[in-house]
Amino acid sequence: ESAIAEIKAAPGDYQIKLQYGTITVARGLALMKGQHVGVTFTLNAGGVRVLPRVNGVALPELAPETEIFQGGERVARSTLAGEIVRVGAGAYRVVSRFAHGNAEAVSNVVVKPGKLNALTFDHKAGVAKLLLAAGIGEAEWRVTASTGETLKPARGSSAIFVLKPGDYTAEVLTNGERTAKRFTISLGETKEIVLGD
Repeated sequence: ESAIAEIKAAPGDYQIKLQYGTITVARGLALMKGQHVGVTFTLNAGGVRVLPRVNGVALPELAPETEIFQGGERVARSTLAGEIVRVGAGAYRVVSRFAHGNAEAVSNVVVKPGKLNALTFDHKAGVAKLLLAAGIGEAEWRVTASTGETLKPARGSSAIFVLKPGDYTAEVLTNGERTAKRFTISLGETKEIVLGD
């Protein structure tokens, strides 16, 4: 794992494979006895860095997810805000969302060789922080939109959902008991919803 690799090998036929981010290239090579061969790979590659934000703030506890597509096929996925994803030159569709919630932002980008594309997504959303009134305990959290859309559940003593503005129902299952509460999220709002009180 370095920019330059020096490998000692017996004479024979080899395939050299190089992986750089999402790019993989290979080249065949015949090595003769006593021969020292240099192989150079020139990569037609660039990078994409995505910073997802809500209300102008990047919060790592919101668990961001970035997917990069080319021609309808997903070529890369990142769960770290600001991570540089190396891709081949070309046109891509970048989708930013969070592990829990329904907020999503999409952008098209053209990656050029040797260039880094830095994208900042300001999600048009609010944040719902779900808490248990009875203190800390393991729970399963579910959020359903008034449209009937059920979001990916979360587990833990609390949960954070990044939501489009609208009306929702939060539900928690803990110790075999189920509690629900309706709430509304506005654009740019951060709201604490306490269940079981």
